Amino acid sequence: MKQGLNVDPTPVRGVGAGTKLKLMPGVELDTTSRVLRINYPVEYKSLLLLVARGLRSLVTHNRGNTTYLKSTKILKAAFYDEYGQVKSVHTPVVIITQVNYILRKLKEAGLIDKVDGVYALPKTSPLWDVAKNSTPRELAEFLFETIMTLEG
Repeated sequence: MKQGLNVDPTPVRGVGAGTKLKLMPGVELDTTSRVLRINYPVEYKSLLLLVARGLRSLVTHNRGNTTYLKSTKILKAAFYDEYGQVKSVHTPVVIITQVNYILRKLKEAGLIDKVDGVYALPKTSPLWDVAKNSTPRELAEFLFETIMTLEG
Protein backbone atom coordinates (compact mmCIF):
# COMPACT_ATOMS: atom_id res chain seq x y z
CA MET A 1 0.00 0.00 0.00
CA LYS A 2 1.41 3.34 -1.05
CA GLN A 3 0.94 6.49 0.93
CA GLY A 4 -0.13 9.57 -0.97
CA LEU A 5 2.03 12.67 -0.91
CA ASN A 6 -0.67 14.82 0.66
CA VAL A 7 -1.22 12.49 3.66
CA ASP A 8 0.65 13.18 6.89
CA PRO A 9 2.55 10.28 8.44
CA THR A 10 1.04 8.64 11.48
CA PRO A 11 2.62 10.08 14.61
CA VAL A 12 4.46 7.54 16.75
CA ARG A 13 4.68 8.09 20.48
CA GLY A 14 8.19 9.11 21.48
CA VAL A 15 9.30 10.02 17.97
CA GLY A 16 9.47 13.49 16.50
CA ALA A 17 8.10 16.62 18.10
CA GLY A 18 7.30 16.62 21.76
CA THR A 19 10.21 14.46 22.90
CA LYS A 20 12.32 17.30 24.28
CA LEU A 21 11.58 18.85 27.65
CA LYS A 22 12.94 22.31 28.41
CA LEU A 23 14.03 22.02 32.02
CA MET A 24 15.82 25.34 32.48
CA PRO A 25 17.02 28.06 30.12
CA GLY A 26 19.58 26.36 27.89
CA VAL A 27 18.92 22.89 29.33
CA GLU A 28 16.72 20.29 27.68
CA LEU A 29 16.15 16.56 28.11
CA ASP A 30 15.41 14.26 25.21
CA THR A 31 12.91 11.83 26.71
CA THR A 32 13.35 9.07 24.10
CA SER A 33 17.14 8.78 24.16
CA ARG A 34 17.53 9.99 27.80
CA VAL A 35 20.15 12.56 26.76
CA LEU A 36 20.60 15.82 28.68
CA ARG A 37 21.68 18.70 26.45
CA ILE A 38 23.19 21.83 27.97
CA ASN A 39 23.86 24.75 25.63
CA TYR A 40 26.84 26.98 26.28
CA PRO A 41 25.59 30.41 27.23
CA VAL A 42 24.47 29.33 30.70
CA GLU A 43 24.30 31.84 33.52
CA TYR A 44 26.60 31.09 36.43
CA LYS A 45 23.73 30.90 38.92
CA SER A 46 21.87 28.45 36.66
CA LEU A 47 24.98 26.31 36.50
CA LEU A 48 25.26 26.44 40.30
CA LEU A 49 21.62 25.35 40.51
CA LEU A 50 22.40 22.38 38.24
CA VAL A 51 25.37 21.44 40.43
CA ALA A 52 23.27 21.86 43.58
CA ARG A 53 20.51 19.63 42.19
CA GLY A 54 23.08 16.99 41.23
CA LEU A 55 24.86 17.11 44.60
CA ARG A 56 21.57 16.89 46.47
CA SER A 57 20.42 13.94 44.38
CA LEU A 58 23.72 12.08 44.85
CA VAL A 59 23.67 12.64 48.62
CA THR A 60 20.03 11.69 49.13
CA HIS A 61 20.34 8.48 47.06
CA ASN A 62 23.67 7.44 48.58
CA ARG A 63 23.74 4.29 50.71
CA GLY A 64 27.30 4.59 52.00
CA ASN A 65 29.49 7.07 53.82
CA THR A 66 31.07 8.75 50.80
CA THR A 67 29.87 10.02 47.44
CA TYR A 68 32.43 10.25 44.66
CA LEU A 69 31.96 13.26 42.43
CA LYS A 70 32.75 13.79 38.76
CA SER A 71 31.42 16.67 36.72
CA THR A 72 29.40 14.50 34.32
CA LYS A 73 28.04 12.41 37.20
CA ILE A 74 26.77 15.56 38.92
CA LEU A 75 25.10 16.80 35.72
CA LYS A 76 23.49 13.39 35.08
CA ALA A 77 22.11 13.30 38.62
CA ALA A 78 20.64 16.82 38.45
CA PHE A 79 17.22 15.68 37.18
CA TYR A 80 17.20 12.10 38.46
CA ASP A 81 14.39 12.66 40.97
CA GLU A 82 11.93 13.98 38.37
CA TYR A 83 12.86 12.17 35.15
CA GLY A 84 14.86 9.08 36.10
CA GLN A 85 18.27 8.08 34.88
CA VAL A 86 20.00 10.15 32.20
CA LYS A 87 22.22 8.08 29.90
CA SER A 88 24.55 10.83 28.76
CA VAL A 89 25.18 14.55 28.86
CA HIS A 90 25.85 16.47 25.64
CA THR A 91 27.46 19.78 26.49
CA PRO A 92 30.42 21.87 25.41
CA VAL A 93 33.65 21.20 27.27
CA VAL A 94 33.51 24.66 28.83
CA ILE A 95 30.50 23.61 30.97
CA ILE A 96 32.41 20.56 32.26
CA THR A 97 35.37 22.84 33.00
CA GLN A 98 33.13 25.21 34.97
CA VAL A 99 31.74 22.32 37.04
CA ASN A 100 35.32 21.15 37.70
CA TYR A 101 36.17 24.70 38.81
CA ILE A 102 33.28 24.62 41.30
CA LEU A 103 34.53 21.27 42.63
CA ARG A 104 38.06 22.65 42.93
CA LYS A 105 36.77 25.65 44.91
CA LEU A 106 34.79 23.36 47.22
CA LYS A 107 37.98 21.41 47.87
CA GLU A 108 39.83 24.65 48.66
CA ALA A 109 37.07 25.48 51.15
CA GLY A 110 37.59 22.08 52.81
CA LEU A 111 34.08 20.84 52.04
CA ILE A 112 35.15 17.95 49.79
CA ASP A 113 38.30 15.84 49.48
CA LYS A 114 40.27 14.58 46.51
CA VAL A 115 41.11 10.87 46.60
CA ASP A 116 43.15 9.32 43.77
CA GLY A 117 42.20 12.11 41.37
CA VAL A 118 38.46 11.89 42.13
CA TYR A 119 36.57 14.30 44.35
CA ALA A 120 34.88 12.71 47.34
CA LEU A 121 32.14 14.05 49.59
CA PRO A 122 32.31 12.24 52.96
CA LYS A 123 29.37 12.00 55.30
CA THR A 124 31.33 13.97 57.93
CA SER A 125 31.53 17.07 55.70
CA PRO A 126 29.28 20.04 56.51
CA LEU A 127 28.31 20.11 52.82
CA TRP A 128 26.68 16.67 53.24
CA ASP A 129 24.25 17.98 55.86
CA VAL A 130 23.50 21.12 53.87
CA ALA A 131 22.85 19.09 50.71
CA LYS A 132 20.65 16.57 52.49
CA ASN A 133 18.55 19.03 54.51
CA SER A 134 18.04 21.94 52.12
CA THR A 135 16.32 22.69 48.84
CA PRO A 136 18.37 22.92 45.64
CA ARG A 137 18.00 26.72 45.64
CA GLU A 138 19.29 27.00 49.20
CA LEU A 139 22.20 24.72 48.35
CA ALA A 140 22.98 26.80 45.23
CA GLU A 141 23.03 29.96 47.38
CA PHE A 142 25.34 28.21 49.87
CA LEU A 143 27.68 27.19 47.02
CA PHE A 144 27.63 30.73 45.60
CA GLU A 145 28.49 32.29 48.96
CA THR A 146 31.24 29.74 49.60
CA ILE A 147 32.87 30.28 46.21
CA MET A 148 32.56 34.07 46.38
CA THR A 149 34.20 34.23 49.81
CA LEU A 150 37.15 32.24 48.45
CA GLU A 151 37.55 34.58 45.49
CA GLY A 152 37.45 37.64 47.71
